[in-house]
Amino acid sequence: MRFALILSAILIFFSAQAQEKDSTQSWIVSEINLQGNKITKDYIILRELEFQVGDSIQSERLNYLSDRSKNNVFNTGLFHIVTILPSYNNSEISFTIIVSERWYVWPIPIIENADRNFNTWWQNKDFDRLSYGLLLDWHNFRGRNELLQLTVKAGFERAYEAAYEFPYINKKKTLGLRFSGGYISNKEVNYTSIDNKREFLKVEEYDIQEQFYGNVRLTIRGKLYSRNEFTLGYTNTHISDTLKTVSYEYLNNNDLRNEYLRLSYLFKFDKRNYIDYPLTGTMFQFSAVKRGLGILDHDVNLLEAEVTFNNHFHLFKRLYYANGVTAMTNLLEKPAYKYQRGLGYGNNFVRGYELYVMDAQHFLLTKNNLKYELIKPGFKTFDFIPFKKFNTISYATYINVFADLGYAFDDIYNQQNSLSNKLLLGYGIGLDFVTYYDIVIRTEFSLNTEGDNGFYLHFNKSI
Repeated sequence: MRFALILSAILIFFSAQAQEKDSTQSWIVSEINLQGNKITKDYIILRELEFQVGDSIQSERLNYLSDRSKNNVFNTGLFHIVTILPSYNNSEISFTIIVSERWYVWPIPIIENADRNFNTWWQNKDFDRLSYGLLLDWHNFRGRNELLQLTVKAGFERAYEAAYEFPYINKKKTLGLRFSGGYISNKEVNYTSIDNKREFLKVEEYDIQEQFYGNVRLTIRGKLYSRNEFTLGYTNTHISDTLKTVSYEYLNNNDLRNEYLRLSYLFKFDKRNYIDYPLTGTMFQFSAVKRGLGILDHDVNLLEAEVTFNNHFHLFKRLYYANGVTAMTNLLEKPAYKYQRGLGYGNNFVRGYELYVMDAQHFLLTKNNLKYELIKPGFKTFDFIPFKKFNTISYATYINVFADLGYAFDDIYNQQNSLSNKLLLGYGIGLDFVTYYDIVIRTEFSLNTEGDNGFYLHFNKSI
């Protein structure tokens, strides 16, 4: 009996040692095979991997590195599906990466509403406030993840715009360039806000605002998850006497024209699992924009800074939590109405206040989401559709409860807008659908501290 116990202890000891050795085993990456990238150049995929040929990978990090690499490749937006398969041979490991490419050339009909979101437009359903036209969106141009965009719009807003982006211009693939420019004109312009609703001036006979712009952006991406962007731009805005009469301070210096050079900087660290609908990971972003360099006759002198920090957590099983904080401030001179921003613009709004704007020179905003994975992410292939780039549809559904807090600091327009300089709270419940080509559809029932409630529809992620 005593001998059996001793023998058992010895076997357990050596078994534990063997397991410990196995957990610290390492492999040398001998080969990386790519399959399915008929258009995309190999280096576009290899640039996103957490491992390269010749690297040593310990067993306990293998799953993490494979999952991160899969997410990174998927987040390029070039593929429907990404699969990474390891293969072992003694002390070596090889990887086979299988991708399913998307369709890259999109001549997209444009139907845009002039309001800040669909819900504001839906109140009046004014079809005169729609812009229509055509957008040529050519992703992965030449298979190098370059982007070509051409836009022509008519209706509420007339626009002719073009952009071309090179993700890499050097051998190390750390530098990128983007060129953009265009002309935009309007017969109707938002010139102020009253009772936290935007007011518009419309003249049928002629344009009351015209704008020319051009930008050159340099991107530095030394590492996988962080990048720096430096942009030099030129903007020339001209308004009519009619608009100036109605809004004397629409442009800086009470001028009919603002012409300035713009220098901006952006730093972004993004290590979320899927950027279009993240469930885990962190994103930090800082940006600063200086309008006016003291060179041109109709110059301005504005400096704006903004910081955003988002965190996403997997709590347990199908439950996730997300928190986002954004702060914006204006320095130097106070911005004229055209250049001011506040809450209610873009994605910077308190849910429950979709129908309002809080014009401000500074703001704070925090968003909170508790998500439950109702339908797990999956794929459905429809064999009767002959085109492989369109016959596989991704899907996932999440139910969530949310609560947002915001504060808009305003000492210019606050006399006519009661929601400025006031704590704003919105909360509610929603259902999110994530599907085909990164489409996100959010349906939400929201309430706010003003006693308003309603159903709202959105077409992007909340955080």
